Amino acid sequence: MTVSEYFQESTLTGVKVYLPVRQYEVTLKHRLLEQLGGFSRIILEALHDFAQAGRELIYSITGLTQQQLEPVTRRLEGLELIRGAALTAKGKEMVLIYNHLHRQSRLVWLDGRYSHQERGPSFFGDLSLPITPIDAGQAFVLKSWGDGIWPKSDWNEDRAFQLKRLIDQPIEYLPSLFEGFAHCMAGSEARMNIADWEVEVRIIPEFATARFAVEAAIDSASILSDSHSDTPTHFNFSSPVIGIRTAYSTPKNAPVGLATNTPKDRFKLLGLLNTTINTASISREATSDWIWPELGTVAHEQVLHTLFHNLREEATSLEPLFNRDHQVETWWQPMSFSWESVDGALRVAGLKRVKNPRERK
Repeated sequence: MTVSEYFQESTLTGVKVYLPVRQYEVTLKHRLLEQLGGFSRIILEALHDFAQAGRELIYSITGLTQQQLEPVTRRLEGLELIRGAALTAKGKEMVLIYNHLHRQSRLVWLDGRYSHQERGPSFFGDLSLPITPIDAGQAFVLKSWGDGIWPKSDWNEDRAFQLKRLIDQPIEYLPSLFEGFAHCMAGSEARMNIADWEVEVRIIPEFATARFAVEAAIDSASILSDSHSDTPTHFNFSSPVIGIRTAYSTPKNAPVGLATNTPKDRFKLLGLLNTTINTASISREATSDWIWPELGTVAHEQVLHTLFHNLREEATSLEPLFNRDHQVETWWQPMSFSWESVDGALRVAGLKRVKNPRERK
């Protein structure tokens, strides 16, 4: 194949990729506060808000005598929440948690990369995260599982996996989701003992069957001009290469000897991506179901105009003597991009990155 390559500054910013996400409701419950009765919580709040007159206020609100409240106060002392007529440090902490975190719920977008066997980080976002609907068979959906848009089709199984990722790395998720978290924990990771908490995860039904994703664009500079089919950390796709094939033939009644000098077919190729064309790897059939960019686009039309604009005679003395037949052809170049480039592209407002525990080792 004799090729003259033309390149242009592509107006395409990069390959659009889609990270699937699903919406959930996360609820925090402190186990100790769940065990305390209503009277116990009233006592704690009264002693917190009215340190000097807390006892008298309790009697006034509940209508109970000191003797009647004694079993409750004795239990609170046994739990080290009060000492005498005052709250302990632990008791103050419980009131703070009760007012700002206990039984609080938040909506969150979580991706399906909840297995610790996944390569690279996982992602989540709050309600500010921009999302876009996607189709079941849409190309460039970033997932490491097989068929289907989500790794687990069973809601209960999916919920259990999402819960595990939250309780395995609570400090990665909870401070971003609950604005009262840092206030209650005073910025100390050591004070977040997940064993003291019950975390509930509920799938939002209206988002469970619909398909949504976070859209990002892989920078053209990160696209590799070959396939990495054997490399699990790479995503492969095919990109169209538009060519003009010029076939030469001997004019009718031309001298017989002229036929022996008929030039070989020439190809002028131009890709829709602003990357080098590897003529050794292009083929007439796409090697991947992922095609980018699509044919029939404005970029495709621009490539055709560029090719015909640059269709000139080659600097050989015999070419003008032959008939020429120009044919527009589509070829396909195998290309790929790495998970590292995906990670770099997913810097979307509202999207948070969580390292895989294996990355920390």
